[in-house]
Amino acid sequence: EDMRARHEHHASLSDRVAYLEKYMGDSADRHASEIASLQEAHSIEVQALKDAHDSHERSLSDFVEKHAQELRELRSARDEDSTALEDMRARHEHHASLSDRVAYLEKYMGDSADRHASEIASLQEAHSIEVQALKDAHDSHERSLSDFVEKHAQELRELRSARDEDSTALEDMRARH
Repeated sequence: EDMRARHEHHASLSDRVAYLEKYMGDSADRHASEIASLQEAHSIEVQALKDAHDSHERSLSDFVEKHAQELRELRSARDEDSTALEDMRARHEHHASLSDRVAYLEKYMGDSADRHASEIASLQEAHSIEVQALKDAHDSHERSLSDFVEKHAQELRELRSARDEDSTALEDMRARH
């Protein structure tokens, strides 16, 4: 009778060990699947950030080229103004007194210089605003990526810790039997 009870107890103990081994295997498979999913999500997020960064670089490049073209056009307009001024000066040289000519030139050059300075200042301000916006967006993407990576790294550490605890418990149970 005592031998039979031990045999039944031993059989149920074997069943329990088999169950724990199956459970640990299922748990490890689930953890591996979750880790693979997290790695895939991480890769997708990194690629999205790279794409956004590339898009911002293209936008900045387009912006710089546009403003460079505007500066070339302004320089060309200034050159045209200079040529027109020379033509006017040649025509009026014979008709106006020296003080009248000087006053006219000073006013014309002042107005033109003021207008060009104002346009350049506006372009520089717009450029600074765009650059800052791109920097802010880049910094935001970097922070998001860093938070994402840290979150998933913490989850991985927790999953490994739980798996280590389960493995230790299983080894302890095996050692007892």
